[in-house]
Amino acid sequence: MKMRKFIVSGIIIFGISSIVWGGYEAFNRDWTPYFFDMCMLSLLFLLISPWSVIMPSGASWRPGISIIMFSALVFPTTMALFVPLPGLLYISFKNRSKGLQPLLTIGHINLGILGTGLFFKKYGFLSENTFYLLLIVLLSLCIHFFINRIVAACIIAYKKNVSIYELIREIKKDLNWGFLNTYVISYIMFLQYYYIGIVGLIPTTLLLIGIYRSAHYFIKAQDLKTLAYKDALTGAENRASWELLNESSQKLRGTFALLDLNDFKIINDTLGHAKGDQLLRELVFNIQSDPYTPLRLFRYGGDEFVLFVPHERDQKEIIKNRIKQMIMDQEITWGSKGYPVTISFGIVYFEGNAGDLPAHIKKADERMYVNKYKRKKLKPFALK
Repeated sequence: MKMRKFIVSGIIIFGISSIVWGGYEAFNRDWTPYFFDMCMLSLLFLLISPWSVIMPSGASWRPGISIIMFSALVFPTTMALFVPLPGLLYISFKNRSKGLQPLLTIGHINLGILGTGLFFKKYGFLSENTFYLLLIVLLSLCIHFFINRIVAACIIAYKKNVSIYELIREIKKDLNWGFLNTYVISYIMFLQYYYIGIVGLIPTTLLLIGIYRSAHYFIKAQDLKTLAYKDALTGAENRASWELLNESSQKLRGTFALLDLNDFKIINDTLGHAKGDQLLRELVFNIQSDPYTPLRLFRYGGDEFVLFVPHERDQKEIIKNRIKQMIMDQEITWGSKGYPVTISFGIVYFEGNAGDLPAHIKKADERMYVNKYKRKKLKPFALK
C-alpha cells in the first residue's frame, strides 16, 4: 500500500511540476508558429473529452487520446502539455472530482506526452529520411502506450487497493481494436499533418468519432450479454450460461463439483428470505474470491450450484482437496454465526468435449446425494 501511495503521490507531483514547467517555458518561447494549430487541437480535445469507455482492466479509454499523442509529436513538448489542459479541467469539473484527482489525471496524461515527445524530438524530429521518421513515430506511439497503461495500472491499483502487478497483467485485456485504432489514427494524423497541414485532421477526427461510437455500442452489447448470463441475485453465472457451456463444442479439462445447501429452508422460514439471499451471496462471493483457484461458478437452481475448476490431470487431488477446504471453511463460518446450513457436494474430474458433460454431472449428482444422506445423520447447528 505504501508503494502504491508513493507512486500516486509522484504522479500528482509531476502533474503540478509539468504545469509549472510548461508555464515557465511559455514565457521563454515564441508560440506564434504553433498558436493557431494548438488552439484548434485544444478545442477539439475539449469537445470530445467527456467521451470515454471503461475497459476490462478498469481504466478509461478516451478517443481524445489520439489528439494528445499527435500533439506530443508535432509540438514542442512543453507546449504539447497545454493542449489537453482545458479538456482535462472540464472533465474534472463535470465529474465533480475532489481533492487531488484533477492533478492525478493531468500527471497521468502529461507523463505520456513527456515520454512520447522527448523520444521523438531526440531521434526523429529533424530527420529527412521519411522511412526512418515514420519508424520513430511508430516507436514513440509504442512508448506512449506502455507509459499510459502502466501509469493507469498504478492509479487503479491504488484506488482498488490491489496489486500493481495484477493490474499490469490486465493490460493485455485492453488490447481491443478500438483501443489500438486510436494509435493507428494518431499515426495517420501525423502523416496528414506532415503532408497537408491542420486541415488534414478533419477526416481522421470524423473517423475517430465513428470508432468511439462503435466501441460504445459494442461495450453496451457486451454488458447486456454479461447480464443475460449472470444471476441477478448472487452474481454467479446463471442456468442459461451453464446450458450454453453444455451445448458448446469446446474442450474442457478440470474438476466439476455439484453443491447443494442442506437445511436452507430453515433459514428462509425462520429468519426470512432476505437472510437466505444474504447467505447465497456470501457463498458465491467467498468461492469466487478464492485466491488460489481460477474457476467458474454457476447457479444451477434455487440453492444448487455447479463449480468448475479448469486444471491439468495431475492436479486432480490438489483441486479436490481445495474444493473440500472451501466448503469446510464456509460451513465453519456459518456455524459460528448459528446458521444450521451445511453443503452437500459431489465431485468429478472431466476431460473431453463439453457435449459429453451431462453424463459426468449425473455422476456428480449421485455422489452429492450420497454425501447428503451421510450428513443427515449429523446433528445440525442450533439456531441462536
